[in-house]
Amino acid sequence: MKTFFKVVLFVFVSVFYSCGKDENASSADSSITSTGVLSGTIVNYNSSLIDSLKADYYTSKDFIGKCRVASDGKFSLNLSIPVLEKIGNVEGLDISDTTALTASLELNGYLKDVKVGEIMKSNYTTDSLNKVGMCSALMVYVDRPITMKGETSDSESYNGLVETYSSKVDLILKKGWNEITNTVNIYSKTKTNINTTVILSNNIGKDLQWRFIQSNFQNGRSNVRSLQLKKSRRFFFN
Repeated sequence: MKTFFKVVLFVFVSVFYSCGKDENASSADSSITSTGVLSGTIVNYNSSLIDSLKADYYTSKDFIGKCRVASDGKFSLNLSIPVLEKIGNVEGLDISDTTALTASLELNGYLKDVKVGEIMKSNYTTDSLNKVGMCSALMVYVDRPITMKGETSDSESYNGLVETYSSKVDLILKKGWNEITNTVNIYSKTKTNINTTVILSNNIGKDLQWRFIQSNFQNGRSNVRSLQLKKSRRFFFN
C-alpha cells in the first residue's frame, strides 16, 4: 500500500454529481454480495467481441471466478476468496484496523480464451481520457469490518512532468466482498503538470453500468483510465 502512494496514488471523489447517494456500506445498487456472487448486464455487449469473463486477483495471474456471458449480456459468477495482504499504515488515513487483510480484483473479458479488454461498472464508455465526474466501481475483499477515512497526496516527476495525485477517502467496509466507487473530482493538465483529485466512498450511483472497455494490448498503447484504476486497486495492498 505504501508503494502505491509512492507511485502516484490511486485514482479513479465533495462534488458527487455522478456517483450518487447511499452512504451505506451495503447499498441496494451493489452488484456483489458479501459472499462473492458478482452479477450484472454488460450494456454494450457484442458476442463477436467477448464471450466470457474471468475475475483476476490483481497481483496474481490466477483467476478467482469465471463464467460465460449470456446472449443478452447478463453474467453471474461466484468468486472464491483471493490471497489476502495486510493493509498496513497509510499517511493521512485513519484506518480502524491496519492489520486487516484485503484484496481487490479486475474483471476481464475474453474471446475464445484470449483476453480482449476489461469489464467495468462505470458511467463512461472509454478509458482513453480523464475528466471530472468519471466514476468507476471497485470490488474489494476484507477479512473483517473496517473504516478508512482521511486525505492523502503524493507527487512524482518524470520526463519534465510533475503529476500530483490527491485522494479523499471515506469508506465503511464490511467483512467479505464490498463494492466501492472511485470518482474524479478535480482534473487539470498543462505541459508541465497534471493534478488529479479523487474520492473513494461507498456511494453507488444509479448511472453506473457494466461496460466492456476494449483494450489496446495489441498495439502497446496505455490508456489513462486503465492505469488509474490499477493505481486505485493497489490501494488495497501493502
